[in-house]
Amino acid sequence: MRQRHRFAVEEFDEAHDADAFVPRLSPQLREMREAEKSLALNHRYEEAIVQQKLADAQERKEVAKQRRAWKARVVKLRKALLKKHQTELQMLRDRIESARQEQAKTREEETRRLRRRY
Repeated sequence: MRQRHRFAVEEFDEAHDADAFVPRLSPQLREMREAEKSLALNHRYEEAIVQQKLADAQERKEVAKQRRAWKARVVKLRKALLKKHQTELQMLRDRIESARQEQAKTREEETRRLRRRY
């Protein structure tokens, strides 16, 4: 079971590595990029450069915010997965202990019954 859990955690980590993060552009940022493109097409290069710098700054902020939220979500999901594994292991331990106790009880009852016979 531990090997299965280790494999599940490795799969989770591979699926949620840093390369899996894909930023989503906000409508505001898309509008800024369109304005930049429009300015450049109309040969208003100085204004396009200013618009580009503003859009780049906005994009950096958005991507950083999204990355932080994504990392927090991944950490939360990973913790939930580990907690699930711990719960499964504890349930298995409890079942094993319960079976041991049942077996010991049965063995003791059998011993008492045999002693009564003889």
